[in-house]
Amino acid sequence: MDSENEYMKMMDQPLVSVVTVGMNHFRFIRDLYFSLFKDDSTKPNFHFEAIYVDNCSNDGTVEFIKDEFPEVKIIENQMLCGFGENNNIGVRISRGKYVAIVNPDIVFLPGCLEQLINYMEQNDRVGIVAPQLLNCDKSIQYSARRFITLKLLFWRLLTRANDKAANGAVAYY
Repeated sequence: MDSENEYMKMMDQPLVSVVTVGMNHFRFIRDLYFSLFKDDSTKPNFHFEAIYVDNCSNDGTVEFIKDEFPEVKIIENQMLCGFGENNNIGVRISRGKYVAIVNPDIVFLPGCLEQLINYMEQNDRVGIVAPQLLNCDKSIQYSARRFITLKLLFWRLLTRANDKAANGAVAYY
């Protein structure tokens, strides 16, 4: 009996848990979840779950998700938490073999999750993968920076985190 229950749990386990953290991101959420659940060209072809951790939104995001995407598990914070802490909240309740941390302004393209999962399945020594991010016009969106140093932190503070500031240290970062 126990092995049958374990088998049933395994069959119900999602391959991927898509964890998204948002705070007043109503303008993005529809496109994200539409690409995951309703667009046949982008909807993953495997069992997955979506978890939305709401960081005290007041723009109707939670109500919209409940109405339009009832399959999404929603965690509603009662107090503000940081980005990392919110992701940890979502990861803790996730059940997938893999976890995808996905920002609310992401839209999935056809086959993108499948490619990431296939890579992970074929490379057992790999612990993490990240997709190439694209802008709306499909140009590459650079998403990595150098490690911060005290000097860089100082310049970032002085330039108020303006990445376009005419400062060599900030440009290097």
